[in-house]
Formats: sequence, structure tokens, C-alpha cells
Amino acid sequence: MEINLSRKEGFTLVEVIVAIAILAFSVLATVRIVTASLSSILGEGKRVNAHWLGIACMKRLEGEKWERIPPEVWIITDKETGDFTYRLNLSLSTQLVIRDDPYWYDTTSGLGISPSDGQDDGVLVVGERNVFTRVTTSPSSGEYNFDPSTFTFTFSSQDVGKEVHIYYRYYTFIDEGGTIPPSLTLQTVAQAEWPWVEEVHTRSLITPISYVSLTREVSFQSADVGKCVWIRYLPKWESDSDGDGYEDPTLGSIVGVVKGAFWDPEKGKDTSLKTQVKHLQVLMFWKEKELIKDLTEETYIVR
Repeated sequence: MEINLSRKEGFTLVEVIVAIAILAFSVLATVRIVTASLSSILGEGKRVNAHWLGIACMKRLEGEKWERIPPEVWIITDKETGDFTYRLNLSLSTQLVIRDDPYWYDTTSGLGISPSDGQDDGVLVVGERNVFTRVTTSPSSGEYNFDPSTFTFTFSSQDVGKEVHIYYRYYTFIDEGGTIPPSLTLQTVAQAEWPWVEEVHTRSLITPISYVSLTREVSFQSADVGKCVWIRYLPKWESDSDGDGYEDPTLGSIVGVVKGAFWDPEKGKDTSLKTQVKHLQVLMFWKEKELIKDLTEETYIVR
């Protein structure tokens, strides 16, 4: 009797290892693609948020008086205050960019204002024929004092009647609207140190129970359910790491900066000379991983 002892069909160990390796490679490749896609979606979401926040800031600027948007224009007088002082059109909780903009002095592609005031303090006062100098003593003609805590300039009585143009840049607030839900929690678009909350109808302030910066969640009391509110805050930032003169956004934040100049419609560019048009820019910054991304929204406001 003949017995068939031939080998049964199957996979060798080498074949199994090769198959597992191919499967692992395919899975890892898929994971990388999905991860990259999610990162791209999140990045695009931040860009969209930055765009709309910049647009909202511009709309607020367009509603301001022409003389009170940067560069602000003022004829030195004592009629309103009695002491030749002028305060910038900023809330006291606003933060200025504390260094001068190199664009002010750039003779190639900037405004070409000369000379600089030598201060590098974030403000520049330009008269019709000269750059004013900041002093800490009582100002004489062509000089001024500046109190950064109140954004107040003090000029000399000798300069009464002179027109000055005041250049500065500042970090813009973020304003968001919403209705407090039954969950008692709203989420801000960007990380903040602490948000101010105001009820829309009564204009009264509402004090949140808590704000968690990491998750951007604002918590309210049960009595506040259903209230329509404005949430206003300065976004969270960290020290400037790339030397561009602006504070860096945190990973969960979006930082905006407002700057302005006079615009020459005939030449189609900014100018240091006063015109009837101002060119306003809102620079928005956000972080993707370790890279800082930015976009610029701009508008032209006619007197």
C-alpha cells in the first residue's frame, strides 16, 4: 500500500515576515497621509479664522473718525484740554508695539521719514517740516512728552496751531459674539489671558466663572444662559523669536497688529505727505507647529 507523504501547501516564515513588512509599510504610509491632511485642515482653519478676525478689525477702523486712525492727525491746541495734551484713540488696555517700524524710515520701499527721532519707542510724531523729539522734561518747540500708560502726548505752547501726524502700531483686540448655551461654556477663537464679557442688550459686564486658556473655554453661571454677549480679549503671545519686532503667537492663538500710512492715489503707494486717503493694514499671525504664518488685510479710508 502506497502512502502519499507530500508537503501540505502553506506559507514559509520568510513569506509571512515579508507580508507583514509590506502591510506595515502601507499602514504607516496611510497614517502619514491622514496626519498630513489633518494638519493641513487645521492650518487652513487657522488661516480662515485669521482672515475673518482681520476683516472684523478693519470694519471697526472704517467706522472711526478719519483723523483718529493711524497715523492720527491733530492740530496742537489747548481748547479741548487746556494743557496742550492729546490722547491716542485707544482703550487703556491696548498694547502698543514698543519698537519703531523700520518702514517709517526706509527710503527705498518705505515712507522715507528723516531723520528718525532716535527713540525706537514705537511712536513717531511728524510736523509739517520736522520730526518732533520726545523729552522727559517740559517740552519746548518741536518737542513732546509721552505717557505710555495713558497714551497721552503733551506739547509746547510754542507749537500751538501746528499740525502733527502721530505714527504708531498696536496689537488689536479680538471681538467675538455668541449666546451662552445650557452647557454654560463658550470657546474663544484664540487663546487669551482673560476675556472681557459684555451683555449685548444691557451693555453690562458679565464676570465668567473661569477661563481655561489651554482649551479656550469660558464658563458662566446658570443665570447667564441665553444671554447674547460680546467677548473681547487680547490674544495670548510670547516673546519675539524671529526678530520681526512683533510678539509671537502661542500655538493656540492668533495675534493681530494694526498699522497705517497716508496713501498717494496718483502714485499708488504710501507717502509721508498728508493726503486725503489713509492706507490701513491689519497683520495677522498664527503658529503652525514651530512656524509662524501670516496674512495681511488692508483697506483704504477716504476723508
